[in-house]
Amino acid sequence: MKLITNSTYLTFISFLILSVGCLRNPEDCEGTQDGSAYIDKCGGCVGGITNLEDCVDENKDLFDDRDMAFLQDLRDIMLNAINMDLFNIGEEVWRGGRLIYFEGILDALSGEMPESISDLTHIEHLNISGSYQLTGEIPSEIGNLINLRLLALDGNRHTGQIPESIGELVNLTKLYLYDNQLSGTIPTEICNLTNLTLELYNNQLCPPYPECLTEEMIGKQNTSNCP
Repeated sequence: MKLITNSTYLTFISFLILSVGCLRNPEDCEGTQDGSAYIDKCGGCVGGITNLEDCVDENKDLFDDRDMAFLQDLRDIMLNAINMDLFNIGEEVWRGGRLIYFEGILDALSGEMPESISDLTHIEHLNISGSYQLTGEIPSEIGNLINLRLLALDGNRHTGQIPESIGELVNLTKLYLYDNQLSGTIPTEICNLTNLTLELYNNQLCPPYPECLTEEMIGKQNTSNCP
């Protein structure tokens, strides 16, 4: 009878382990076994459980065309910035060709919020505050920005109501809308946002206020035009 040595036994066990490992379903780019996320043309991990869309890159510069269009639209309403490089109009962080962080240099903004803001579906941190000349309503399409964790639009001249779609930003933890001219009632959908730091003072928001909000969150409001 042929004896199996320790060396032969260990080699056999290693082969079995390797074989089983090869039979396992592979992981996707998100690290999910047998997942469906994949690397898109800009190098980002999208699809699957990421809830992220493919980048659009028709000019093949590895930056999403929609994110670049937003920066272009923002630059267009910046005074004396017509020749400024789009990568220098604020502090920017990109991941996989998508804009995920933006802090604007916005003291010279004049005009309405670009509609293209609705296309920033990957962004997590968006600060467009302090211009005191940025006007118009907060677009309802802001609800498309489902990955937002911080949204700062304070210190502008935004009017109209806070859109109900704000309640769709379930990852949002910080929302700053103070020092604007927002009016009407605060949508109850804002209560969908748990663990939220919220500052709304110095607007024209009318009672009754959602029960989920504290007096500190609401702050002082000009209610002279409220019903």
